[in-house]
Amino acid sequence: GFQPDKYVIVNFDGIAAIVDAIGGVDYEIPFRMQYDDPSQDLHIDLYAGMQHLTGEQVVHFLRWRHNNDYSMQYPNGDEGRVATQQDFLKELARQVLQISKIPAIADAVFKNVKTDLTAGELLWMGMQALQINNGSIRFFTLPGYGAMSTAGTSTAFSFFFPYYQETLDLVNQYFNPYEEEI
Repeated sequence: GFQPDKYVIVNFDGIAAIVDAIGGVDYEIPFRMQYDDPSQDLHIDLYAGMQHLTGEQVVHFLRWRHNNDYSMQYPNGDEGRVATQQDFLKELARQVLQISKIPAIADAVFKNVKTDLTAGELLWMGMQALQINNGSIRFFTLPGYGAMSTAGTSTAFSFFFPYYQETLDLVNQYFNPYEEEI
């Protein structure tokens, strides 16, 4: 029943374009990542350790779930993957906010982001973002559980089902702009 005032949708291409616009990003890859999916023409091959990643390598890092032989995967499955993605996005924000390549970043955003925000609103937000203390950026994982469901079809799909009360508590504690609880 909640209708957001504004929306921003960023896909992997948008993240890659932003990373390339700032000349790459430094990040510590937690472990060796090798995965191939010929049907998607996807070939992930990243070594563990600190690296300077291109936009394409960042997309590979963000998409990786497990190695071809399942010898390596995130602890806690997708929850571990999401935690790692959040850590990466926080580091990306830190590096983006230290760089003065605003026109290139803006161009990458406008070409790869779907939003109903105006250019003026995005510019204002960008100026506000430059004042953010990276230590104050926080991520939250929606409380819930994953399960397989056919959703009325003959094929099973993976779904995430949020816990209603825990989600409402999270929204009221951290995101509710009103004086009364939602």
